[in-house]
Amino acid sequence: APGKWMVMWRTPEGRRYRSFETLTSANFFASDLQQERRHNGTRPVHSILTAAESKYLEELRAATKGAKLSDLLAAWKDYQAKQTGLTIGEVAHRFVDMRSKEGVARFLQTNYALYLRRFIDMYGADRPANSITPDEIRGWVERLLKADYSPKTVNHHLRTLSMVFNRAIAEGWCSKNPCLAVASIKTERDEVSVISLADARKLFEANRGHRVSLYMALEAFGGLRFSSALRIAPGDINVADKSIVLPAAKHKTGRRHVLEGLPENLWEWIRNVDVI
Repeated sequence: APGKWMVMWRTPEGRRYRSFETLTSANFFASDLQQERRHNGTRPVHSILTAAESKYLEELRAATKGAKLSDLLAAWKDYQAKQTGLTIGEVAHRFVDMRSKEGVARFLQTNYALYLRRFIDMYGADRPANSITPDEIRGWVERLLKADYSPKTVNHHLRTLSMVFNRAIAEGWCSKNPCLAVASIKTERDEVSVISLADARKLFEANRGHRVSLYMALEAFGGLRFSSALRIAPGDINVADKSIVLPAAKHKTGRRHVLEGLPENLWEWIRNVDVI
Protein backbone atom coordinates (compact mmCIF):
# COMPACT_ATOMS: atom_id res chain seq x y z
CA ALA A 1 0.00 0.00 0.00
CA PRO A 2 1.23 3.56 -0.63
CA GLY A 3 2.54 5.54 2.32
CA LYS A 4 5.18 4.99 4.95
CA TRP A 5 3.01 4.45 8.02
CA MET A 6 0.13 2.05 8.50
CA VAL A 7 -2.62 1.70 11.10
CA MET A 8 -4.30 -1.66 11.66
CA TRP A 9 -7.55 -2.24 13.62
CA ARG A 10 -9.98 -5.07 14.02
CA THR A 11 -13.65 -5.07 13.06
CA PRO A 12 -16.34 -7.78 13.13
CA GLU A 13 -15.57 -8.34 9.46
CA GLY A 14 -11.84 -8.78 10.09
CA ARG A 15 -8.74 -6.61 10.17
CA ARG A 16 -8.60 -3.24 8.44
CA TYR A 17 -5.56 -1.29 7.35
CA ARG A 18 -4.89 2.32 6.43
CA SER A 19 -1.64 3.89 5.24
CA PHE A 20 -0.47 7.48 5.85
CA GLU A 21 2.30 9.64 4.49
CA THR A 22 3.37 10.91 7.92
CA LEU A 23 3.61 9.48 11.42
CA THR A 24 1.63 12.42 12.79
CA SER A 25 -1.38 11.77 10.57
CA ALA A 26 -1.24 8.05 11.42
CA ASN A 27 -1.14 8.81 15.15
CA PHE A 28 -4.07 11.22 14.85
CA PHE A 29 -6.13 8.61 13.04
CA ALA A 30 -5.27 5.94 15.60
CA SER A 31 -6.06 8.34 18.44
CA ASP A 32 -9.47 9.06 16.94
CA LEU A 33 -10.19 5.35 16.65
CA GLN A 34 -9.27 4.87 20.31
CA GLN A 35 -11.51 7.74 21.37
CA GLU A 36 -14.39 6.28 19.37
CA ARG A 37 -13.79 2.90 20.99
CA ARG A 38 -13.91 4.42 24.47
CA HIS A 39 -17.04 6.36 23.56
CA ASN A 40 -18.92 3.67 21.62
CA GLY A 41 -17.63 0.52 23.31
CA THR A 42 -15.43 -2.27 22.08
CA ARG A 43 -17.12 -2.52 18.68
CA PRO A 44 -15.45 -0.14 16.23
CA VAL A 45 -17.64 2.18 14.19
CA HIS A 46 -18.29 1.14 10.61
CA SER A 47 -17.97 4.59 9.00
CA ILE A 48 -14.42 5.14 7.79
CA LEU A 49 -13.12 8.34 6.22
CA THR A 50 -12.46 8.31 2.53
CA ALA A 51 -9.06 9.30 1.18
CA ALA A 52 -10.33 12.80 0.35
CA GLU A 53 -11.90 13.18 3.82
CA SER A 54 -8.70 12.02 5.43
CA LYS A 55 -6.80 14.68 3.52
CA TYR A 56 -9.24 17.36 4.67
CA LEU A 57 -8.86 16.11 8.23
CA GLU A 58 -5.08 16.41 7.98
CA GLU A 59 -5.42 19.95 6.66
CA LEU A 60 -7.82 20.77 9.48
CA ARG A 61 -5.39 19.38 12.03
CA ALA A 62 -2.58 21.43 10.58
CA ALA A 63 -4.61 24.63 10.34
CA THR A 64 -5.80 24.33 13.95
CA LYS A 65 -2.41 23.16 15.24
CA GLY A 66 -3.78 19.82 16.36
CA ALA A 67 -6.85 21.13 18.17
CA LYS A 68 -9.18 18.50 19.62
CA LEU A 69 -12.15 17.58 17.46
CA SER A 70 -14.43 18.27 20.44
CA ASP A 71 -13.07 21.85 20.62
CA LEU A 72 -13.54 22.29 16.88
CA LEU A 73 -17.12 21.05 17.18
CA ALA A 74 -17.84 23.46 20.03
CA ALA A 75 -16.41 26.36 18.02
CA TRP A 76 -18.53 25.37 15.03
CA LYS A 77 -21.67 25.25 17.17
CA ASP A 78 -20.90 28.72 18.52
CA TYR A 79 -20.45 29.98 14.97
CA GLN A 80 -23.73 28.42 13.86
CA ALA A 81 -25.52 29.91 16.85
CA LYS A 82 -24.25 33.35 15.92
CA GLN A 83 -25.25 32.89 12.29
CA THR A 84 -28.69 31.64 13.23
CA GLY A 85 -28.98 34.01 16.18
CA LEU A 86 -30.40 33.32 19.60
CA THR A 87 -34.16 33.45 19.82
CA ILE A 88 -35.62 36.91 20.20
CA GLY A 89 -37.07 35.85 23.55
CA GLU A 90 -33.63 34.88 24.86
CA VAL A 91 -32.06 38.05 23.48
CA ALA A 92 -34.69 40.18 25.20
CA HIS A 93 -34.22 38.33 28.50
CA ARG A 94 -30.44 38.68 28.38
CA PHE A 95 -30.64 42.36 27.48
CA VAL A 96 -32.96 43.33 30.33
CA ASP A 97 -30.98 41.22 32.79
CA MET A 98 -27.70 42.75 31.67
CA ARG A 99 -29.01 46.32 31.88
CA SER A 100 -30.29 45.56 35.38
CA LYS A 101 -26.84 44.37 36.47
CA GLU A 102 -25.33 47.49 34.91
CA GLY A 103 -27.41 49.62 37.26
CA VAL A 104 -29.88 51.18 34.84
CA ALA A 105 -32.88 52.85 36.51
CA ARG A 106 -35.73 50.50 37.37
CA PHE A 107 -38.30 52.44 35.36
CA LEU A 108 -36.13 52.01 32.26
CA GLN A 109 -35.93 48.28 32.91
CA THR A 110 -39.73 48.23 33.10
CA ASN A 111 -40.01 50.13 29.83
CA TYR A 112 -37.53 47.80 28.10
CA ALA A 113 -39.46 44.72 29.22
CA LEU A 114 -42.80 46.23 28.18
CA TYR A 115 -41.69 47.34 24.71
CA LEU A 116 -39.96 44.02 24.00
CA ARG A 117 -42.95 42.05 25.23
CA ARG A 118 -45.14 43.83 22.69
CA PHE A 119 -42.75 42.80 19.92
CA ILE A 120 -42.43 39.21 21.14
CA ASP A 121 -46.20 38.87 21.43
CA MET A 122 -46.46 39.59 17.70
CA TYR A 123 -43.73 37.29 16.35
CA GLY A 124 -43.14 34.75 19.12
CA ALA A 125 -40.33 34.23 21.59
CA ASP A 126 -38.89 31.30 19.63
CA ARG A 127 -38.10 33.26 16.47
CA PRO A 128 -34.33 33.37 15.76
CA ALA A 129 -33.14 36.96 16.11
CA ASN A 130 -31.41 36.85 12.72
CA SER A 131 -34.63 35.81 11.00
CA ILE A 132 -36.42 39.08 11.83
CA THR A 133 -36.75 41.22 8.69
CA PRO A 134 -37.14 45.00 8.25
CA ASP A 135 -40.62 44.42 6.80
CA GLU A 136 -41.64 42.63 10.00
CA ILE A 137 -40.35 45.56 12.03
CA ARG A 138 -42.44 47.90 9.86
CA GLY A 139 -45.46 45.65 10.40
CA TRP A 140 -44.96 45.91 14.14
CA VAL A 141 -44.71 49.70 13.93
CA GLU A 142 -47.93 49.85 11.91
CA ARG A 143 -49.66 47.62 14.43
CA LEU A 144 -48.65 49.93 17.29
CA LEU A 145 -49.98 52.93 15.40
CA LYS A 146 -53.28 51.16 14.73
CA ALA A 147 -53.49 50.42 18.46
CA ASP A 148 -53.57 54.21 19.00
CA TYR A 149 -50.07 54.57 20.40
CA SER A 150 -48.73 58.05 19.66
CA PRO A 151 -45.94 58.41 17.07
CA LYS A 152 -43.60 59.49 19.85
CA THR A 153 -44.36 56.36 21.87
CA VAL A 154 -43.93 54.16 18.79
CA ASN A 155 -40.53 55.73 18.16
CA HIS A 156 -39.57 54.86 21.75
CA HIS A 157 -40.49 51.25 20.99
CA LEU A 158 -38.46 51.25 17.78
CA ARG A 159 -35.39 52.85 19.38
CA THR A 160 -35.47 50.36 22.24
CA LEU A 161 -35.68 47.38 19.87
CA SER A 162 -32.82 48.78 17.78
CA MET A 163 -30.74 49.23 20.93
CA VAL A 164 -31.39 45.60 21.85
CA PHE A 165 -30.25 44.37 18.43
CA ASN A 166 -27.12 46.54 18.55
CA ARG A 167 -26.23 45.12 21.95
CA ALA A 168 -26.95 41.60 20.70
CA ILE A 169 -24.52 42.11 17.82
CA ALA A 170 -21.83 43.39 20.17
CA GLU A 171 -22.34 40.41 22.49
CA GLY A 172 -22.37 37.90 19.62
CA TRP A 173 -26.01 36.86 20.10
CA CYS A 174 -26.95 37.74 16.52
CA SER A 175 -25.32 39.26 13.45
CA LYS A 176 -27.66 41.98 12.14
CA ASN A 177 -30.03 44.76 13.18
CA PRO A 178 -33.15 44.92 10.97
CA CYS A 179 -34.27 48.14 12.68
CA LEU A 180 -31.58 50.12 10.85
CA ALA A 181 -33.61 49.89 7.65
CA VAL A 182 -36.79 51.19 9.29
CA ALA A 183 -37.45 54.93 9.38
CA SER A 184 -38.78 56.58 12.52
CA ILE A 185 -42.29 57.99 12.52
CA LYS A 186 -42.36 61.70 11.81
CA THR A 187 -43.85 63.69 14.65
CA GLU A 188 -45.23 67.20 14.58
CA ARG A 189 -45.29 69.37 17.64
CA ASP A 190 -48.72 70.64 18.56
CA GLU A 191 -49.29 74.22 19.46
CA VAL A 192 -48.94 74.85 23.16
CA SER A 193 -52.35 75.38 24.75
CA VAL A 194 -52.90 77.11 28.07
CA ILE A 195 -55.98 76.55 30.17
CA SER A 196 -57.63 79.48 31.84
CA LEU A 197 -57.11 80.29 35.50
CA ALA A 198 -60.74 79.43 36.21
CA ASP A 199 -60.36 76.00 34.57
CA ALA A 200 -57.13 75.40 36.48
CA ARG A 201 -58.91 76.11 39.74
CA LYS A 202 -61.71 73.70 38.81
CA LEU A 203 -59.16 71.01 37.89
CA PHE A 204 -57.30 71.29 41.18
CA GLU A 205 -60.47 71.53 43.23
CA ALA A 206 -61.87 68.37 41.64
CA ASN A 207 -58.71 66.45 42.61
CA ARG A 208 -58.17 67.94 46.08
CA GLY A 209 -56.94 65.34 48.55
CA HIS A 210 -56.13 62.76 45.87
CA ARG A 211 -52.60 61.67 45.04
CA VAL A 212 -52.94 62.95 41.47
CA SER A 213 -53.14 66.49 42.84
CA LEU A 214 -49.60 65.99 44.15
CA TYR A 215 -48.34 65.27 40.64
CA MET A 216 -50.30 68.21 39.27
CA ALA A 217 -48.80 70.54 41.88
CA LEU A 218 -45.28 69.28 41.27
CA GLU A 219 -45.73 69.99 37.57
CA ALA A 220 -47.57 73.30 37.86
CA PHE A 221 -45.60 74.84 40.73
CA GLY A 222 -42.45 72.72 41.01
CA GLY A 223 -41.45 72.77 37.34
CA LEU A 224 -41.17 68.98 37.08
CA ARG A 225 -41.97 66.90 34.04
CA PHE A 226 -44.82 64.44 34.54
CA SER A 227 -42.44 61.47 34.14
CA SER A 228 -40.28 62.87 36.97
CA ALA A 229 -43.19 63.86 39.21
CA LEU A 230 -44.73 60.40 38.86
CA ARG A 231 -41.59 58.80 40.37
CA ILE A 232 -41.52 61.04 43.44
CA ALA A 233 -41.98 59.01 46.62
CA PRO A 234 -43.12 60.40 50.01
CA GLY A 235 -39.59 59.91 51.34
CA ASP A 236 -38.21 62.24 48.66
CA ILE A 237 -40.24 65.20 49.98
CA ASN A 238 -39.09 67.06 53.07
CA VAL A 239 -41.96 69.31 54.11
CA ALA A 240 -40.09 70.70 57.12
CA ASP A 241 -37.14 71.94 55.04
CA LYS A 242 -39.33 72.59 51.99
CA SER A 243 -37.04 70.64 49.69
CA ILE A 244 -37.44 67.75 47.27
CA VAL A 245 -34.72 65.24 46.49
CA LEU A 246 -34.65 63.63 43.06
CA PRO A 247 -32.41 60.53 43.32
CA ALA A 248 -30.20 59.80 40.33
CA ALA A 249 -32.31 56.77 39.44
CA LYS A 250 -35.41 58.98 39.13
CA HIS A 251 -33.98 61.77 37.02
CA LYS A 252 -33.48 61.64 33.27
CA THR A 253 -29.89 62.92 33.59
CA GLY A 254 -28.94 60.06 35.91
CA ARG A 255 -27.74 62.58 38.53
CA ARG A 256 -29.08 63.50 41.95
CA HIS A 257 -30.97 66.81 42.15
CA VAL A 258 -32.25 68.82 45.10
CA LEU A 259 -35.10 71.28 44.54
CA GLU A 260 -35.27 74.21 46.96
CA GLY A 261 -36.91 77.61 47.04
CA LEU A 262 -40.18 76.26 45.67
CA PRO A 263 -43.32 78.45 45.95
CA GLU A 264 -45.51 78.23 49.04
CA ASN A 265 -48.62 77.18 47.12
CA LEU A 266 -46.83 73.93 46.17
CA TRP A 267 -46.37 73.07 49.84
CA GLU A 268 -49.98 73.93 50.58
CA TRP A 269 -51.10 71.34 48.03
CA ILE A 270 -48.56 68.80 49.30
CA ARG A 271 -49.88 69.16 52.84
CA ASN A 272 -53.39 68.40 51.58
CA VAL A 273 -52.38 65.01 50.15
CA ASP A 274 -52.90 62.20 52.64
CA VAL A 275 -50.00 60.05 51.38
CA ILE A 276 -47.37 62.64 52.44
